[in-house]
Amino acid sequence: MNITKENATNSVLELKINIEAADYQANMDKILKDYQRKANIPGFRAGKVPFSLIQKQYGKAVLAEEVNKVLSEAINKYVEDNKLSIIGNALPIDDKNQDIDFENATDFTFWFEIALTPEFEVKMDKLKVKMFDISVDEKLIDESVENMRKRFGNVTNPEAPAEEQNIDLAELNEELFNQVYPKDNIKTEKELRERIAKEGKEMYGREADRKFLNDVVEELVEKTKFEIPEEFLKRWIQYSSQDQQLTREQVEANFPYYLNSFKWQLIEQKIVEANDLKVTRDDVRKYYKDNVVSLYFPPSENEEQEKRMDMLVDSMLQNQKEVKQIYDMLYDQKLTQLFKDQVKQDVKKVTFDEFVEDVKKANEKATKNAKKDE
Repeated sequence: MNITKENATNSVLELKINIEAADYQANMDKILKDYQRKANIPGFRAGKVPFSLIQKQYGKAVLAEEVNKVLSEAINKYVEDNKLSIIGNALPIDDKNQDIDFENATDFTFWFEIALTPEFEVKMDKLKVKMFDISVDEKLIDESVENMRKRFGNVTNPEAPAEEQNIDLAELNEELFNQVYPKDNIKTEKELRERIAKEGKEMYGREADRKFLNDVVEELVEKTKFEIPEEFLKRWIQYSSQDQQLTREQVEANFPYYLNSFKWQLIEQKIVEANDLKVTRDDVRKYYKDNVVSLYFPPSENEEQEKRMDMLVDSMLQNQKEVKQIYDMLYDQKLTQLFKDQVKQDVKKVTFDEFVEDVKKANEKATKNAKKDE
């Protein structure tokens, strides 16, 4: 077996791979003999089917499979030996591989392309991105208090249709405060309103963080300059999504999205490696313990209770779909914090309504730009 680099640009290499019978024959014979041993063909005793018959029936399929294994191993070794960082996987060059004859040939020549990952720097310190500081206004607090009083109030005519029922609002007293926030020991309406404001600030903070994260990603994709072999990427997208059976026309129509997504993957990989950014299984366990299991178990140093909590966490970790969601959430939190630490922020104080309006305008602008690029 011999592999050589025949043609190359700055980002794409063409590999010529010559495979001889010696590269695959031993494994192929072993597989066919195993088939012979297990074959159950009418007219022949078990294990006594002629090898020539087994070879005729299965030889072509086994040959193709073994040659493909040799190809895969050869390409992987070439990439590893030459310390190459590549985009996706090697792709066969179809118009150069048309004459492969598994029916009659024993030696084969294949052509593949590999695309090299571009070299670039991520300069987060050069960015300046808007960060929203969303205030919790008195109107929201008033509405929250009113909703609490309704939710814990008494229905005076429960037999009436829902739209006609009257509710005596719950009194603003410690009994209501404890029903709404049982762990906070709230004594006065002022403390209740402060607690609502704090909760609203946390909720709005998460919305602002999500917007900040998305905006930083968008800025990094736009301002981090490097070349991607677009023709190769189009072929790779179509080749790697064969289960969806994407046509070339579909890939072309959505390519701006694919391109930006791929650019972000490369940028993100650089950021992750440079900052050792990761979420571990222990991080997920801690999240479950601190935010879910703690709702059912009061704080305690009791060893037996700790074991029960760990057992509950273990059972939650069996739900792979939910674990993936928690993992993604924790990862976004770590990435957001990294951006907060390294990206300059243009802080803008707004109400929630102003924030929503700003997001709406940004989305309309993005949609308009996307249509312009089509």
